[in-house]
Amino acid sequence: MPSKTLFVAAAAALAAAVSSGAAQASAPQVLWQSGNVGPVAFAEASWETATATAVTHADVLAANTRRDAPGSGSAGGAASHVFFELHTTYLDANGAPSGGVEVSGSANGAVPFTIDSRTLSSASVAATVPVTRCALDADGNETSCVDGQSAVDVAWTGSGQLTHPNEQDHFVGPGSFVFIDRLNGTFRPATATATLDGVSFGADSLQFADLGNNTQLTVLVCPHGSDADGNCL
Repeated sequence: MPSKTLFVAAAAALAAAVSSGAAQASAPQVLWQSGNVGPVAFAEASWETATATAVTHADVLAANTRRDAPGSGSAGGAASHVFFELHTTYLDANGAPSGGVEVSGSANGAVPFTIDSRTLSSASVAATVPVTRCALDADGNETSCVDGQSAVDVAWTGSGQLTHPNEQDHFVGPGSFVFIDRLNGTFRPATATATLDGVSFGADSLQFADLGNNTQLTVLVCPHGSDADGNCL
């Protein structure tokens, strides 16, 4: 699952960064970074289209969590979430980048996301979410950005065999930190179609899609204790 790999790498880098200070005498401490987030039922997909004048890449991730923090909706408790990003690069007559636009947004709380979390046969999300829309120059740098809203409408259909991975990753900074990421659950390849910010994506432009129902535990162990902000000493 691509998102899990990216998360582990990012979290490990963060653990190393926050642990770079000099060690001080203190009791060892375990920081439960995401022990209260799962189980999570999710659907994700990525598409890419290309013409003579533009290349567009799109990503979507939607999820239901059974518990976050105490409370409900966006304040905690069971919640649903959706994130999407749409990146278009414009091409000149020679096929070189000449500019572009990037639209990204997310919503949390009572997002209308449904998924068959038992058989992973289907999922769907349809919502209007807050977005930031940025114009890009030929090098991909932002030149201006505005906030707004955009519609997200995605449908997934499970199309492969169910798998049941059980993975665990360890990253160790000798004398400074131990980072543990453990994942287990059920996953299924899928097909997906979408309309994102008015742009339609079909099965012919799909790069990958899958459905899952997983529990993930992320722990940072600080042998020398941590400061008030949760950084390893």
